[in-house]
Amino acid sequence: MEKSIFRNMRICRILPVLFSAVLTTVVHAQQNAGADDIEFSLPADAQSEALKVRNALLENNVFPQIRQGDRLMQEKSFQAAYQAYEHALTVLNNGKLGETDYIKSIRNKIAVRMVNARKNWGQAIFSDAKKLYLDALVVKDVPKALRGFRDAQVRALSALAPYYAGRVSFPQDQLNALIRKDKSFNENVQALIMDCSKMEDAYNFREETSLSTIDPDYKRRNSEIKLLLRQAETYYRNREFEKVRTAVEKVLVLDPYNQKAVTILNKTYKKLYKIGMARAENDALEQMAEVEWKWSEPIPPAETS
Repeated sequence: MEKSIFRNMRICRILPVLFSAVLTTVVHAQQNAGADDIEFSLPADAQSEALKVRNALLENNVFPQIRQGDRLMQEKSFQAAYQAYEHALTVLNNGKLGETDYIKSIRNKIAVRMVNARKNWGQAIFSDAKKLYLDALVVKDVPKALRGFRDAQVRALSALAPYYAGRVSFPQDQLNALIRKDKSFNENVQALIMDCSKMEDAYNFREETSLSTIDPDYKRRNSEIKLLLRQAETYYRNREFEKVRTAVEKVLVLDPYNQKAVTILNKTYKKLYKIGMARAENDALEQMAEVEWKWSEPIPPAETS
C-alpha cells in the first residue's frame, strides 16, 4: 500500500516536467518552420486540462490584443497600440499561468512592444511640437507667433510622460526618476523649449522697442505724413508750387528727416526760383519800357498850310 502511494506521488511530480518538455519542443519546431512567434498548438491527446485552459486564455484574450497592437503600430496609432499591449500584459498576469519559460517569453515580447510603442508615442508628440515651433517662426503677426511658441513648449513637455511612462500624465517625481535612466529624449525636449523661450524673448523685445510702443502717436502721425505727401505730389503735377511748398513744410514739421519731403521741396524751390527769375525779368523789362517811353522826345504834330 505504501509503495503504491509513493509511486503515485512520483508520477505526479514527473508529469508537469514531461508536459513542459513536450510544449517547448513543439514551440521550437513551429518557430523553426516560420510560424508565429507567439502562437502554438499541441496535439489534443498531449494537452492536460490546465494546458487547455491556458491556451484558451492566450488564444482568445492575450494574442488578439497583441495582434491589434501590431496593427495599430503600423497605422502609427502609437497610444492605442501601447494600450492594447498593456491590456494583453494585464490579462496574462491576471491569468495566473505560472512562470514557465514560454509564459516568460510571451511577457518579454509584450514588454518589448510596449517600450517601442510608448517611445514612438512620445516622439510623435515631440514632432508635433517642433512643427508648431517652425510654423510660429514664419508667422508675421507677433501675438500669433508668441502663441505658437507657447503652444510648442506645452506640446513638447506633454511628450515626456508618454515617452517614459506610457501615460498622458505622470507624477513628476516618478517621471524624473525615469528620465535619469535615459536622458537623451528629455534633453531634446528641453532644447526645443529653450529655443521657444528665446524666440519669445526676442519677439517681446522687438515689440517693446518698436516705434508704436515708444511713440504711441507714431501711427497717427505717419498716416498724416503719407496724406500730405500724396497731396504735395498732386499739387506738383498741377504746377501749384506754392501749395506744394506748404504741404511739404508741414511734413517736415512732423518728420524733419523725411527724405521724400526734402526731395520734393528742393524740386519745388527750383521751380519757384525759375518762376521768380522769370517774373523779375518781366518786371524789369516792363520798367525799362516805361522809362524809355517817358524819356522819349515827343513828336510835334506836322503843320498844315
